[in-house]
Amino acid sequence: VTRFFAGYGEGNVTDTPAWLEAICEEMKRNKNFTYGIERMLELSKKSREHLSRSMKKYKGVTPSEFINDLRLRFIANMLKNSNHGIADIIFESGFGNISWVSQLFKKKYGATMREYRKDKSTKQ
Repeated sequence: VTRFFAGYGEGNVTDTPAWLEAICEEMKRNKNFTYGIERMLELSKKSREHLSRSMKKYKGVTPSEFINDLRLRFIANMLKNSNHGIADIIFESGFGNISWVSQLFKKKYGATMREYRKDKSTKQ
């Protein structure tokens, strides 16, 4: 019996299914992340529940957390490498609420978007 359950319930799973790896990579391309979870579901052809369980099990995050991280990285990159307005960048990333994304950004990067842009421009 133990051979059938060996490793069951272990939190550090490294054998991520190929379909999940492919979806995670595809979400980074062509700004798929801007369309959110619905796009991820469309690409995966999996149910919302199956995708959520698999993301949590293999990646340690929910689909929303994964997509938000991609969006925040996009914003940080745009802040460093463009002169677009902050609100324009936020909406281009797929976020719709400036206040909420401001909180997420500060939590992840330890600075407001304006401070982050200024800090990155003075270090160049």
